[in-house]
Amino acid sequence: MKALSSPRFLTIYSGVLTLAFMATVLCGIAMMRNPHFGIITARRINIIEPDGTVRLTVSNRADFPGSWIHKQESPRPDRRDAAGMLFMSEEGTEQSGLIWGAANCLTAR
Repeated sequence: MKALSSPRFLTIYSGVLTLAFMATVLCGIAMMRNPHFGIITARRINIIEPDGTVRLTVSNRADFPGSWIHKQESPRPDRRDAAGMLFMSEEGTEQSGLIWGAANCLTAR
């Protein structure tokens, strides 16, 4: 028992634990860089540019966006029952889309 409480043993033990922890963290970070999925389940997916501009939205009915004008989303009550995809232009304005289920909504502009 005296060997387990010696300063040299505790130093070596803490060094090994630190290396094991760092290896675990680095392996976790490496796995996050290139994830592969077979199936993704989501309610809404926004594909964005590096500057944060939304370029594509794929959504279900409950989370379907309103109208996008100059990177700002505005409410559209006529899209409450819509689901589908919306495509945005370079300026962040809705350009076209494929929308299913909306009663009074145009599907392309």
